[in-house]
Amino acid sequence: MEELNRLTKHDDPNSVLERSNFSDLNKQHMLRLWNAKPDNDMKWGIDVVVANSNIRKSLYPKVWLIVDGEEIEMNLEVFAKLRFEVSRALNRIDHYA
Repeated sequence: MEELNRLTKHDDPNSVLERSNFSDLNKQHMLRLWNAKPDNDMKWGIDVVVANSNIRKSLYPKVWLIVDGEEIEMNLEVFAKLRFEVSRALNRIDHYA
């Protein structure tokens, strides 16, 4: 894993992966991530409904983001859970790296 971390974007990870003891599925995932293009145009936002049709305060925040061309909307509770799960996954990856 340390050899993989030292590679630059111009290196070929295949030679390192061939010598590793990762499963074939993990090797495929690593190669897919290695060759993936970065998404520099990430779109997301937080909308707050200030008033409803009866002109009453509501102030309900709604988080939205676009993933693979699909817009996903969620309330703050779901967004907090998403953040937690992503953080937990990254922590596990860091633990095994």
